[in-house]
Amino acid sequence: MFNIFETGTDDINYLIENAGTNILVNGNSTRAIITNTPLNEFYDGKKITTLSLIKRGDIVVYENSKYLITSESDTIRNNKYKSIMRKCEFEIYIKIDEIKTPNGKYDYLGQPEYDTTEIHELFPVIVDSQTFDVQNGQAINMPIGTILVSFQDNGNTNFIKLDHRFIKFGNPWKIVGIDRTKKGLVTLTAEIGQISSYDDIENEIAYDYEQVT
Repeated sequence: MFNIFETGTDDINYLIENAGTNILVNGNSTRAIITNTPLNEFYDGKKITTLSLIKRGDIVVYENSKYLITSESDTIRNNKYKSIMRKCEFEIYIKIDEIKTPNGKYDYLGQPEYDTTEIHELFPVIVDSQTFDVQNGQAINMPIGTILVSFQDNGNTNFIKLDHRFIKFGNPWKIVGIDRTKKGLVTLTAEIGQISSYDDIENEIAYDYEQVT
């Protein structure tokens, strides 16, 4: 059986150029060989092989869908890179910053009051209701009303804190755990929360403060 990982640099160059497909990696155009993987029947996972560097957390646009590279990239001889990517089935608005603007009012101590404008970013995400037990090699169901949300760790994610909220599936969710142990990825553990009077349910944006108009 032909194995693309056993070919030389010239061969893999030829293969990617002629049998590969055009993709975007973090908005940059490149070519790759993408194959299906039977790693898990419950999600769309694919193997990706490129001659350009790819790394965990990269966003790949393939066949008009967004994928998140979830495994550390292996550098194979002949300068080939391979990894695993999963399809981002959803997008979620997550708060990444807030701006406080003096409103000309003062509190009872004479301190200035502020209006708060929250900044949200739309992240392509992977949503799971299961976690994986490495020792037993089995999936473990999360408690009812709890989900895991994984997405790219970028320069805007440092603001994300516990108790921040987001809206998905018609429900508000409160962040109760933040995992940054896998370089390039952020994984949130979130529980169903309560709707705020400031929430924009229709546009799926959770606000903690009344917005400046």
